Amino acid sequence: PTHPFEIIKNILIQPGVAPGVSMTSEACRLYTSDGMRFGLYKGFEAAISRQVVYTSCRLAFFDPIKKAIVGDREATVTDRILAGAASGSLAAFCSSPVEVALVRMSQQSAAEKTSFARTMVNISE
Repeated sequence: PTHPFEIIKNILIQPGVAPGVSMTSEACRLYTSDGMRFGLYKGFEAAISRQVVYTSCRLAFFDPIKKAIVGDREATVTDRILAGAASGSLAAFCSSPVEVALVRMSQQSAAEKTSFARTMVNISE
């Protein structure tokens, strides 16, 4: 549900955008020029992929990191906080290329739209 707001935010923070442009006026402009799918929801594939990669990595890393921290003893709240911070950091690192794809796809116009796969290939080149 927050994806359209991210699209508008990414547009409004770009250099050269007129000061005072509101989120509402930009949303209306995107909707009328590019439509719902290619305007407000462009890059949605990358947004979903980012969540899948980030969440999967975070969950996969948590238990091994927690076990490395605590060893054989019972985990304390501090141990779990450290394991959560470490697993979240590693997950953010792993999902960075997908985040780059999301930002690139959210800044494309409808005419220059490329697929998520093509955007990932362009990033890797």
